[in-house]
Amino acid sequence: MTAAQDQRIVAESPPFGVDLTESHAVLPDDFKRAVLRRVGQLDWARYPARQQQAVLERIAAHYRVTPAELVLTRGASEGLRTCFQLLRNHSRGVLLPSPGFFGFRDIAASLQMSTEDFDVSDGFTELVEHVEGGPRDHVPVLCSPNNPTGHVIDLGTLERICEAGSAPVSAVVDLTYDTFTDHPLQHHLRRLADREAVSCLTVSKTFALAGARTGLLIGPAATIRALTRIQDRFPLDYFQLAVIDTLFAPEWSALRDEIVDSTRSLRDRVARLLHTVFPGSRVLPATANFVCVEYDAGLPDAFVREVVGSTACKWFADERLLRFTVNPRTATGLGAIAARLAL
Repeated sequence: MTAAQDQRIVAESPPFGVDLTESHAVLPDDFKRAVLRRVGQLDWARYPARQQQAVLERIAAHYRVTPAELVLTRGASEGLRTCFQLLRNHSRGVLLPSPGFFGFRDIAASLQMSTEDFDVSDGFTELVEHVEGGPRDHVPVLCSPNNPTGHVIDLGTLERICEAGSAPVSAVVDLTYDTFTDHPLQHHLRRLADREAVSCLTVSKTFALAGARTGLLIGPAATIRALTRIQDRFPLDYFQLAVIDTLFAPEWSALRDEIVDSTRSLRDRVARLLHTVFPGSRVLPATANFVCVEYDAGLPDAFVREVVGSTACKWFADERLLRFTVNPRTATGLGAIAARLAL
C-alpha cells in the first residue's frame, strides 16, 4: 500500500477549534496498544454482551458504587439524552441553567420537552429557592463546573436540591468537567444516588478519549434499570468497551492522575495569561479544562477578533463571553498577545 492510499483510509478529524473542549493530553502508544490487544482477542462477528459485568465491576469499584447503579453510554451526549427521554416518559420537563451548555436545550427541543430556565451567573441561590418553594414538574439539570461560566456547585447545596425532588430523577447532574475541580463531586456519587440523582460522566474531555465516545450514568439501581431499557440494545461496541476497560485497569491509574494534573497546571497558566490580556475584564472561575472571560463592552471588536483567531476560543458575542480551551495553542496564542501588549 502506498502512502497516498494509506492516507485515504485514515478517518478525518475536524479543523482545530471545532472540538472546543477536547483534552490537550496525548495518550501514550503503550495505552493504545493495550486497547488494541483487547479488541484483537474478541470475536468481531458476535455482538457484545449487553451486560458487561466485569467492566461494570471495575468501573463501579473506582466510583464506589455497585454495578447495578451504573450504565455505560456512548459519551455524555447519549447519557444526557437517555436521562431526558426517561423524564419525558414520566411527563416531566427540565429546568435548565442560563447561561448553560447549549446541548441541554438542543436535546430537550428534539424530544419536544417543556423547559424552564434558572440564572446561574452568580451561583445556585435562585435554583435552591425555586426547588424548595414547592412541588415541581421540571427536573433541574446541573452542570458542575457549569459550562460556560465555570461555577461549581458544592455538595451540600446539591443535596438540598436533590432532596426537594421526586422520583424517578430528582436532578440530572452533568459532571463532564468535575474531575478538574478542587473538590470533585465524583467522590460522593453514592450520596447523590441515595437522593435519586442521576450523574452523567464522560472520559472524553478528561482523558483525551473524545474519539472513543465513552461515558457512564450513575444513579439508583431502579432508575438505572429504567435507563437501560431506553438505550439501544447494544450501546457500546468492542472498541469502546476495550477503551474504557483499559482506562480503568490498575496499571493505568498513574496515567489518569498525570492527565488531570497536567490539565490543571496548563489551566492555571492560561488563567494567568488571561488576567494579563484582559486586565479590565472578569476572568471567571478556572475549574474545568476551559477558562472564560466576560470582557468589557468597550473592548475594541478588532482586538476580540484577534484573540479569537489566535486561540480558536469560542465567542459568545451576545453575552460578551469568551471561552478558552486549555491546550498548548491557547497558551501560545495568549502568550504572544501578552508579549505584544507588554511592549
